[in-house]
Amino acid sequence: MALMSQTISGAATVNELSGAVSAQVLSGAVSAKELSGAVGQSVSTLYICGGFSGMDTQSKCYQFNQNTNPSNKWQPIKSMSSERTSFSLVNYRNQLYAIGGEAYEISRNVASYNVKTNSWQSAGLLAYPTSSMGATVLNDTLYVCGGTSSGHSYEACEQYFVDRNEWYLTLKPMLTDRHNLELVAHSDGCMYAIGGNSYKNSSSLKTMERFDPKTQKWTQMADMYTKRYEFGAASFMEKIYVCGGMGNLDWNLCESYDPKINQWTKIASMNTRRDNFRLIAFNDNLYAMGGYPCN
Repeated sequence: MALMSQTISGAATVNELSGAVSAQVLSGAVSAKELSGAVGQSVSTLYICGGFSGMDTQSKCYQFNQNTNPSNKWQPIKSMSSERTSFSLVNYRNQLYAIGGEAYEISRNVASYNVKTNSWQSAGLLAYPTSSMGATVLNDTLYVCGGTSSGHSYEACEQYFVDRNEWYLTLKPMLTDRHNLELVAHSDGCMYAIGGNSYKNSSSLKTMERFDPKTQKWTQMADMYTKRYEFGAASFMEKIYVCGGMGNLDWNLCESYDPKINQWTKIASMNTRRDNFRLIAFNDNLYAMGGYPCN
């Protein structure tokens, strides 16, 4: 399988990409390690949905499971009810959530995918139409932060209440407006809003801020070495890794962050310069999936 030909905006856990879903841009990808399969046990599965292929925004979704799929290929699953790009795809309580994004216009819509029934259903509406936001799950809570709409970017963060199927602006806003950011939940019990673009500052960002649910506060943390937006980020082995993206001339640069000492360290660069991709922690490895190759 080849990972080079796809630009992904929505994704959960996936391994490598086959030719079945080539040239997708700004789709969703997520690691869905705890989703139940057809036989009921926990499995490691990678999901990708939507994105941009050629001139068309996509609604198609695929899954890859290396344990149950001897053919080593991506398999189609139920398509989303509408096309999406520049959205977030998150694994939450054994379902996938496709959040916001855009096709013909920027959307407030959220949809959830039930693995057992292979079906999509509505999961409420965001407070604002939003694309290019960050989304993650921290302490069994689904959060969405930042994003863009109508020529500006947001500091606001929303929280999903699954029992009400509604979204609320219960969280304190970030210190900086951001879109094209990465929002990463980490094993230290905090989440990190990293990089992106700021309309107010008219610039790309190398700043990072941390939200601590114990204090309900955002705190400015150490800056990255490099300004980045439309990059990949993942929590892996007690550190946070960021790679690629725009905002600098070398789109293959990577660095890691150690929350214990609040310090970034430059690490080996990717083999391919890319933006608009996903960095996924899967089976004790990091996978850089898809994106625009910038050679």
